[in-house]
Amino acid sequence: MTKNPGAGCVFTNGQMILAGLQSKQNQLVISGIGGKSNEGETPHETAMRETIEELFGVTDVSTELILKLIELLPINKTCGTDIYSIYVYTFDDLIKLLQLASTYLISNLYEEFPSTLTDLIFKRKIDSNTEIRSLCLVPICFNLSFDPYFVEDINRLIMLPNENTL
Repeated sequence: MTKNPGAGCVFTNGQMILAGLQSKQNQLVISGIGGKSNEGETPHETAMRETIEELFGVTDVSTELILKLIELLPINKTCGTDIYSIYVYTFDDLIKLLQLASTYLISNLYEEFPSTLTDLIFKRKIDSNTEIRSLCLVPICFNLSFDPYFVEDINRLIMLPNENTL
């Protein structure tokens, strides 16, 4: 087994992709879901473990859950580089992941374990102590950028005194 520095999962419907908001080098960025391998993990195991950790804010994912997810979810497509593997799944696959994970996990990020994509995104508690603060859907397109006025609007919104803002 060759050590692979990292892997992640992509959940998509072909038009949108599930992404996370994280803090990197004192800046908030939208990123994918995944991370570095642990000793002895295959890239696919890394992708599943990192996905569970980041979606639910847990740190101890059982090998049994990881292997059951790999068995349950057929890989639609893989891509990546020599140092990072990406496993592509559908939003329907994500629902299957949620169903299985709910039998293994308790997440402090949710009052009730999410069973839909909508619940996963909108019922998640924003927690600055987790690797991914919140989840979002991002359109799949080339050269995505934000209108500067929209960025200004977001910055104004952040400055409002409200416990539900970032």
